[in-house]
Amino acid sequence: MAKKKSKAKLWLVLHSWCAVPIWFFLLFACLTGTLSTVSWEVLWLRYPEMRADAAVGRARLDAGDLLDRLKAQEPAARPYRILQPEPYLTVQIAAYLPDQEKATFFLDPYSGAVKGRSNLSYSRYQWFMQSLHGWLLTPYDRVKPYGWHLVALLSLPMLVSLLTGMLVYKKFWRAYLNPRLRIDEGSRVFWGDLHRLAGIWSLWFVSLIAVSSLWFLVIGILDELGTPTTGNLPPVVQEASTNTDGLRYAFRIADETFPGFRVDGVYLGFNNYTPVRVTGRTAFPLYKAEIYLDPGSGAVIETETVTSSRPAATLSPILRSLHTGDFYSLWSKLVWAFFGLVLSAMVFSGLMIFLMRTVQSTVKLVRPRPGLLPREAGE
Repeated sequence: MAKKKSKAKLWLVLHSWCAVPIWFFLLFACLTGTLSTVSWEVLWLRYPEMRADAAVGRARLDAGDLLDRLKAQEPAARPYRILQPEPYLTVQIAAYLPDQEKATFFLDPYSGAVKGRSNLSYSRYQWFMQSLHGWLLTPYDRVKPYGWHLVALLSLPMLVSLLTGMLVYKKFWRAYLNPRLRIDEGSRVFWGDLHRLAGIWSLWFVSLIAVSSLWFLVIGILDELGTPTTGNLPPVVQEASTNTDGLRYAFRIADETFPGFRVDGVYLGFNNYTPVRVTGRTAFPLYKAEIYLDPGSGAVIETETVTSSRPAATLSPILRSLHTGDFYSLWSKLVWAFFGLVLSAMVFSGLMIFLMRTVQSTVKLVRPRPGLLPREAGE
């Protein structure tokens, strides 16, 4: 009987150690997600050329003016993309150069001055953090990369932990009025208090992240099965000449199509049959709308808004905005980053508690009991 009980403890310890990588994976996802939320702001802190000089009463220049300023200084540059992620960031204009290389120019949206140039787009850091968190940098050579599904699968243990945590922590709402974090009663007590405290204050955030991640998992599976969840790229019927008119007038056309539309990106197509894509946010900030323009005439070909898309295509951008927290500029990002750190602290404290219990169980299992010590020769 004792032997069977000892074997059961052995399997339990092995089972516990096998769960440790999942804890670290979840912590990694939480930390990279937090950094991804403020990736543009990290660049703003690091590089002066990323900072816009917003003066009181000075209006922002439109895309045409910025392109003219760039043309005056770099006549050979052929722009193909404009990014203006936030009002406090410089406008990034990516362009082809005569030697077939690419360069990104940073223009102040208020003065039009070219503040810097780089052969490597700083937006790649933002892309790197997004892809590291979203699909672990796995190759995007299929419908959804394998890393997408692995990260989205974390929604299941998050949801289970959320529900079981509320069941285990009886009357958890009392901790809102009487928070407790004991730092002088040992590491076990400290990590336990931190885990409970971070858990109750990030309850809404954990629910939001878990539900949105579960939706990303469902969308990934549906895409793998060939079920359409997004609209197809609208075609351009006639070939258009390659020019930057689509970039020049995209901001004005977007504002005429949706008054108050805040453009954050304009992208020329890969060829003359591909429409110009304009992305931004309307009066409903949770939905990132898109407008497709004919690259030759500038006419609106198609719009994707919260009212014009199919249900799945509508819900995905909304949940993405709620997942990343970038729907209300800097303030929502800071709130999401703060609670991302709180969530990371909760996961880390849970990991520490789990490791201490597992190590303690392992030590008890491998350490021989006093009554079972082998007798020395001659006894």
